[in-house]
Amino acid sequence: MTTPESTTSSKNLGRKLGWALVGIVIVGLAVLSGRPSASSDQDGTEPGPESCTITVTADTLNVRAGPGTEYPTVDQLSQGTVVPAEPDTSGGFRKLAEGRWVAGEYANPSAGCG
Repeated sequence: MTTPESTTSSKNLGRKLGWALVGIVIVGLAVLSGRPSASSDQDGTEPGPESCTITVTADTLNVRAGPGTEYPTVDQLSQGTVVPAEPDTSGGFRKLAEGRWVAGEYANPSAGCG
């Protein structure tokens, strides 16, 4: 037999589990996206005024595994997105991070990129 107390307790537990599941899904999506946030560097620190960032000028910009079109696309960035970058360039490509390169002609570098 179910008592009113056990029904209320079950509903509260269900709500708590539901919100916990929502939190897990959000964290999981953030981890799976693998994309650093536009306002923080790879290590989670805020970029300073001298930090290197790029602003995407193309409608969609492919992020590649290496500095050339022969490398596979690992991500895409939308126009206007600002992401941390490194001063390194190779063959017209700008390095964002290890295994993440974009075509320099579609990436407007900040003053901190040298």
